Amino acid sequence: FPSHDSEVNFTIAAEFNLLGSIIFEHPSRISYFDVLYHHSIADGVFILGSAEAHYTPSKIFNAFIAEKPIFAILHPSSSAIDIIDETKWGITCLYLEHEVKEFSDQALLQFEAWKLKTLSHSWEFNKQEASKYSAKHLTENLATTLNDLV
Repeated sequence: FPSHDSEVNFTIAAEFNLLGSIIFEHPSRISYFDVLYHHSIADGVFILGSAEAHYTPSKIFNAFIAEKPIFAILHPSSSAIDIIDETKWGITCLYLEHEVKEFSDQALLQFEAWKLKTLSHSWEFNKQEASKYSAKHLTENLATTLNDLV
């Protein structure tokens, strides 16, 4: 999985026995088209967020394009939580660094639920809601705002 801190990601993936079987790490940057290719052949998209509340992982939007369900571990204040929930595009697990045992138990339960839903192809994505985040829609909004300014 692409990462800003591959050492932390490697440790977490290894701790849950996911590295090399479910999660494959690509520590160097890969091109946008390679990302889309990897998403297209994957069963889903794993997103390991950041300890920073403001971080919104862009891989969410690639998952929309590839129509793949998301399993995300995110800061409780991340805007990505609302985006994933509103679009019904996956499951978010809140990372609570002071409650490691509770987080670990919750993450495993939520991952099992995500995996079951993913393997049974029972996701019902809200594509209309997701379209609000498309490049086309965002560009139209920007153009309208710029036109209003001139």
